[in-house]
Amino acid sequence: MKEIPIIPTGQFWVSDEDFERLKDLRFYKKNSKYRKYIYTDMANKTTSLYKLLFECNLHGKYVHHINGNELDFTRENLDIKNTSYLKHQNVKKRENCIYKGIVKTGRSSWKAIVYYDHSDRSFTAKSEIEAAIAYNVLSEMLFGEHANLNIVDIPDYDDMYKKIENLIKLPVSQRKSLKTHVAKNAKNKKGKTSKYKGICWSKSKDRWISRIKKDLKVYYLGSYKSEEEAALAYDEKSIEFYGEYAVTNFPK
Repeated sequence: MKEIPIIPTGQFWVSDEDFERLKDLRFYKKNSKYRKYIYTDMANKTTSLYKLLFECNLHGKYVHHINGNELDFTRENLDIKNTSYLKHQNVKKRENCIYKGIVKTGRSSWKAIVYYDHSDRSFTAKSEIEAAIAYNVLSEMLFGEHANLNIVDIPDYDDMYKKIENLIKLPVSQRKSLKTHVAKNAKNKKGKTSKYKGICWSKSKDRWISRIKKDLKVYYLGSYKSEEEAALAYDEKSIEFYGEYAVTNFPK
């Protein structure tokens, strides 16, 4: 590791292999919005130290200093990342929000948003705490050990984290169908003539009809002599479709 001076004062460090080609250049420092910026003037053109070191166009990339020292430019301390990493590390809390990376979208609706690779990854939740945990899940999935997380101090954090993680891993179409299924049935919307969910009376067949909806498709489960038989058929299919999140007529 070798030291190179900064004009008018200061210094930075580079690997031995880079020292020889950089030692005769004049380097300056300025502070940008997010970090210290080391540059030199070559042929009346400002060139960043990063570009000199990597000898390539770093547009859309961010150089991460692994040990946190932004004046340590040794090769083993530099890691090239997507610019979304920089944006993620600087996420702030929105107005009227307790946690970062979330926004209120309705009376009882919150959205967790993580920017990654020029697009937003999001998840809609029913509470601010759920959205904060969803933000943590998305962040760890996308940024791993470098995730910038919310501190959510609740007793059942691990359980909620796991449930939300399982939801997020589902394809978007299934995730929406599952959440719609749970939300609708949580309001106890029942058939017109039955006290059970998913059950209605067929005048033409003179029997109880059982059916369930998933991914915008209605599945006919058969006709039954009693409401209870039809309700049990609904419960069986609901568990098959939605697993632990299934809403049933009878206790599981």
